[in-house]
Amino acid sequence: MEPIVIGKPKRITLADIVDQAERAVGMMSEIRSAMLSPTARKSPPRFNSTQVAALCGIDKGHMAYRITKGDLPAGELNSTRSRREFSLAEARQWVREYRQSALRPPGAEAVTISIGNFKGGVSKTTTAVTLAQGLSLRGHKVLVVDTDAQGSHASNVSLSLARAQAVKGYLVSKGLPADSLSTSGLGPDQPVASNATEEGRARNRRIEFRVGS
Repeated sequence: MEPIVIGKPKRITLADIVDQAERAVGMMSEIRSAMLSPTARKSPPRFNSTQVAALCGIDKGHMAYRITKGDLPAGELNSTRSRREFSLAEARQWVREYRQSALRPPGAEAVTISIGNFKGGVSKTTTAVTLAQGLSLRGHKVLVVDTDAQGSHASNVSLSLARAQAVKGYLVSKGLPADSLSTSGLGPDQPVASNATEEGRARNRRIEFRVGS
């Protein structure tokens, strides 16, 4: 067995440490950007005939007949020509046609949905995004509003709007039409409970949806 020879350790300078630290920061920044960036480009979903028919509440036979009329998007056949696929915008057009009775009538008030989390964290945002996505897929127009009363009024309004816009950005990146979503940041302006207690602040820390036509 050959003996292991341990040489004299290389002298590490302050410049070496700074360089290593900068490389680590750069690497972590790239990892964080890849994992968390809300602006990362994503491919919108596509829907097959079965999925569109299910969203519309009709059967595939009726859908095939309606395509022959030419008044709704026909989608396109996939590369193997084995099934017909629809973009998100096309699917929404079908859904709005067949779910007209479930959409808001002209002149009627919008429905407000409040989402609160008494322990803070990101679960209310996750819930809000899921609801907004589902409602938009069913043909509704959704206004996302984020509220939070702690901090200065100006900073809270700015942060609230940024949060709402981040939710909208995520949904748009998933393929939802930008014109079906609008945002507003109210900060502390419309509390539903007193901000004097932690429980009240937790109730006010919420996201609201107003579902339109």
